[in-house]
Amino acid sequence: MENAMEATRILDSLRRMIISSNVEASEAIRRKDAAAMAEWFARDALFFQPNLPALEGRDAIRHYYADAFSPAVNLQEGTFATSEVHAAGDLGIETGTSIMTWQASGKPAVTVAGKYLTVWKRQPNGSWRIWRHAPSTNS
Repeated sequence: MENAMEATRILDSLRRMIISSNVEASEAIRRKDAAAMAEWFARDALFFQPNLPALEGRDAIRHYYADAFSPAVNLQEGTFATSEVHAAGDLGIETGTSIMTWQASGKPAVTVAGKYLTVWKRQPNGSWRIWRHAPSTNS
């Protein structure tokens, strides 16, 4: 019974943290803050962006977001809605949906709906960071 209560407490805490991180990520996108976006990822994270080789590590992910915020690509907005959260030991699994708006230089804005699978990993200091992230579009 005690283990079940502890598991529920961990899952509830993880869910609250993920929902809060989604709000913070949306704000970081509006500010075009690549460092803040990368900070959510573990140092050994893998980011499986469609049509690109996997991005390995926080520095590569920060560079990806810096490029995404550049005028040539111009990620303007992103919203994330968590659908499911599961936890097992030091791993948390999140599924969700996203809506991203891009406006490259001289082009009309494009809004793209998508979904994602994210694996969170508890770090030695007790914090949770994204360890594996796989977004995709619906179209």
